[in-house]
Amino acid sequence: MPTITETTDAPESLATPYSATFGDVFEGEIETSRERDWVRFTLDGGYGYTFNFGGDGATTSLPDTNIAIRNALGEFDFGLNADGSILSGFTVSEDAVYFFDLGSRYGSQTGTYRLSVEQEIAGNISTVETLEVGEVLQSTLDYNRDRDWIQMELEGGYGYVFSYRGDGSASS
Repeated sequence: MPTITETTDAPESLATPYSATFGDVFEGEIETSRERDWVRFTLDGGYGYTFNFGGDGATTSLPDTNIAIRNALGEFDFGLNADGSILSGFTVSEDAVYFFDLGSRYGSQTGTYRLSVEQEIAGNISTVETLEVGEVLQSTLDYNRDRDWIQMELEGGYGYVFSYRGDGSASS
């Protein structure tokens, strides 16, 4: 995963110089009380996403985090507070730009943090994942209650057999 490091303070605005996509890791620091860092992410439609935002493990880690997801106009879409925020199953129906508004849960804390965004198969009708007759799909259920939806075009008048199983590993 490529790592993007905040070298100058990320402004709390659409003018942020920091941009990333799924698979990237963004590392930054909340240096002052009430500070918010914004990072621009372009997400692909038809996929689900998992966001992991929390302190980076250093002695100066941000202890309690807050992530707000904003649309391309900077308007609030939704948010999450936690000590290590993980948001799973967020599905984007079409390609779009989002701003991740990052900061302290209580507003007064400071520290270093890490944000990663992982792409996964969408768990609803907006999925773009397809499977043809005779093909095999390998995937991972990434978290509790994860659902992977797959599109298939089937012909009437035929019988089909579907097989679903773990890969034999300890986590399957």
